[in-house]
Amino acid sequence: MLNHPILELNDLTEDGKLYFNRRLGLVESLLPCDLESSHACDLQELPNGDLLCVWFAGSDEGNSDVSIVMSRLNAGSDAWTPAVRISDDNGFSEQNPSLFLHPNGELWVVYTAQRARTGDESPEFNLQYTSKIYRKVSRDNGETWGRRR
Repeated sequence: MLNHPILELNDLTEDGKLYFNRRLGLVESLLPCDLESSHACDLQELPNGDLLCVWFAGSDEGNSDVSIVMSRLNAGSDAWTPAVRISDDNGFSEQNPSLFLHPNGELWVVYTAQRARTGDESPEFNLQYTSKIYRKVSRDNGETWGRRR
């Protein structure tokens, strides 16, 4: 069981708080994010006990406002922080992040970025064939991130 304060509630709310679902015997939380479409998350436990969650979010997959966002559950906390954008490259739709803790202590987020749809293309048109793989590095447990490479 996690070493975090946990509340018991019948229905989840998007407040980032940890709740115990007695019926399932699970700890649950809805991470706070004010963006319309969110999915493809990844979790990483940090050496200091914090948990980081990254995913991609925006108006709709494939649009230029889709970015990688992150929330943190600080060690000992009972709630996740509000989501913050850690990437934002206009003209690209950034997707499918993965966190990796390098043996040298660096925290990496690796993700794909595809050319964003324009008004000339239908919403169903898939541009994943234009994807490139990028990496951003944090040397302070995800508090700040370097440029994408």
